[in-house]
Amino acid sequence: MVGGRKIGKDKVQLLKQALTAASSSLKLANQLLNEIDRMGGAGELPGLVGKYDGRFMVTEAGKKYPVPDNYSAKTRLVYGDRLKMIEGPMGRQFKLVEKLPRVEEEAQLVVKDGQFEALGKGDSYKLLQSAVKYWGGEEGDKLKILLPEGEKNIPFAALEEIVGKKPGARRGEKPGAERVAKKPAEKKVVREERVEKKLVAKKPAAKTTKKVLTKKEVKTTRAIKKAPPEKKPVAAKPTKKEEKAPAKKEAAPIDEEELR
Repeated sequence: MVGGRKIGKDKVQLLKQALTAASSSLKLANQLLNEIDRMGGAGELPGLVGKYDGRFMVTEAGKKYPVPDNYSAKTRLVYGDRLKMIEGPMGRQFKLVEKLPRVEEEAQLVVKDGQFEALGKGDSYKLLQSAVKYWGGEEGDKLKILLPEGEKNIPFAALEEIVGKKPGARRGEKPGAERVAKKPAEKKVVREERVEKKLVAKKPAAKTTKKVLTKKEVKTTRAIKKAPPEKKPVAAKPTKKEEKAPAKKEAAPIDEEELR
């Protein structure tokens, strides 16, 4: 409901068709752009031109535009390659319009200031960090790098290959990170300590010890418990004759003087 009015099913259907058509148009435009690039016609398309410096495309005016790492790694761009940035339906896209002659060299992977670098024949070169991680690179690995032929003092090299490894081996680890073996023994100790703490916390208060009775004492106790309680003697009730009989008078004491 929009503005208090219900949207008809027909309008919803038309909206879905429009979105589908727009998506198809974008895919078609991207395919045509890739075909033009493969045929070498990207240079004829309007756009900005600049040189690749390892991270950016730098125009003659000095403006820098970041080049996606996946495109740089896939194309294996080297320092000085000429690129064209084309604004299209899929956003900014970079196309290689002039590929410099390349030379392949061997190098060693090192870590400098927390970043992977390639140590060549007396000089070091910056690398695409994402490319090194994609190959599962570790410090000390042997590399094959690409450099522009005949150029000196080049700050950047393209990663061609890490010897003995396959691309996609391991991703997302920090440069120079060492894999530490897990110590199951330490974990067990920690668990035992936790269990002991729980036992101490749940330990009930000490109970008083009970005296163990002998068989004789047990029998005596049972006999005392079973014995009936002592009855108090009840005075005998006087018979009817005793009640009717007059009370006997006590004899008067004898006077010793009268007897004399």
